Amino acid sequence: MDSVDISLLTCGPGKEIYSMFGHSALRVNDKIHHQDLAFNYGMFSFDQPYFISRFILGLTDYQLGIQTMSDFMEEYEEEGRWVIQQDLKLTRKEKLDILQALSENAKEENATYRYNFFYDNCTTRARDMILTHIHRAETNISSVYQPTTYRKEIHKWNTSYPWTRCGEDLLLGLPADFDINKEKQQFLPDNLCKDIEDIHYEGTFDSISNMNTKLVGCSFYLLQAKTNVENSSPFMTPFKTSILIFIIILGICTYEYRKKKKLWVFDLILNLLTGLIGLVLFIMIFSKHPTVSFNLQILLFNPLNLIFGWSVINSLRKKEWSKKGTRYMTFSIICVILMLTGRLFQNYADGVMLLALSLLIRNIFNFKYSK
Repeated sequence: MDSVDISLLTCGPGKEIYSMFGHSALRVNDKIHHQDLAFNYGMFSFDQPYFISRFILGLTDYQLGIQTMSDFMEEYEEEGRWVIQQDLKLTRKEKLDILQALSENAKEENATYRYNFFYDNCTTRARDMILTHIHRAETNISSVYQPTTYRKEIHKWNTSYPWTRCGEDLLLGLPADFDINKEKQQFLPDNLCKDIEDIHYEGTFDSISNMNTKLVGCSFYLLQAKTNVENSSPFMTPFKTSILIFIIILGICTYEYRKKKKLWVFDLILNLLTGLIGLVLFIMIFSKHPTVSFNLQILLFNPLNLIFGWSVINSLRKKEWSKKGTRYMTFSIICVILMLTGRLFQNYADGVMLLALSLLIRNIFNFKYSK
C-alpha cells in the first residue's frame, strides 16, 4: 500500500448549469502497477429516458465511473477549468479499505445511485468514501462554523447568471433558508476542499503515536484556470424585468381609468403566465428534492389561475362581476398579501417582491374600477 496514493480532486465551475458549482472525484495512483485512475461519481447521460422530467422530480440516476487520469483531465483542460489535488495521509489499512470499497462500488450492480443535489452527489460520495474508512478515533475541523443556508451557498456560484439564479430561487422553497451545519455545507466541492484541508486526526498514524496529524499531506493545482467562466450579466435581468412590468401595469391602469376602457387581454396574459409558472411549482411539491416542496411563491404564481382565472377574465370583459369572479379575485388578493408577508420567512427570487406588488395593485384596481 505504500506505493498507492489516494487524493481528493476538486474541479472548478463550468459554464453549463450542471457544472457551475464545480465537481469532486477521487484519484488513486498506484505507482508500482502504473495505474492512475479517477473514480468519478458524477457520470450521467442526457440520453436517459425522460431525463429532464426525472431531474426536476429528483429521480435522476448517476453512476460511479472509472477513468484514466489523462481522460479525466482532458475535459477540464479543454474547458479551461482549474483542478486542485489534495493528497491524503492515510494508513495502510485505511488505503486498503478505501480501495476495496471503491472496487465494490464500481461493480455494475452497485455503480448507480439516486442523485440528490444537496444530500447525495458526487462530492458527498467522495467525502463519505474518505471519512467512513478512517479508523483514527478522534477528529476535529479547525475552521470556524459560519451560519449559512443552502440558498446562500449556491448564490456564491450563480451570481453571474441572474436568470439561472432566478429560476433556481423560484424552485427553492422555505427549507432552503434554514441554517445548515458544516457537514451539510459540504455538498459543494469547494466547501469540502476547504474543510478537508482543516481536518486533523489525533492518535496513531501507522507506527507513530501521539501525533496530531493533518488529513491532507499537500495541496496543489493540477490545472490552473485558463478562462474566466463568469459571464457579464445580461442587460435585461429579472429585477429590471419586474421594474418594466411594474411600469407597464401602472401605465395600463392609468389609461383604463382615463379612457374608461378595459384591456382584459393583458389580464388574460398575466393569468396564463403566472398559472403556468405555478403549475411547475405545484409539480415540484411531488419532487424528491428536499428543499422545494414548501414554497410560498406558489401563492403568487398560482396554478389555480389556469382554472378559476377565467371567471375573473369574463367579469372584466363584461364589466360585471360574477359571484365566482368576485370570490376568486378576493382569494387572489389575499394570496398575494400572504405571499408578501411570507418574505419574513423565505427569500424569494430577484424581482418577485416587486412583481407581487405590481399584481396586487392590478388586482385591487380591477376589483375597484371594473364594475
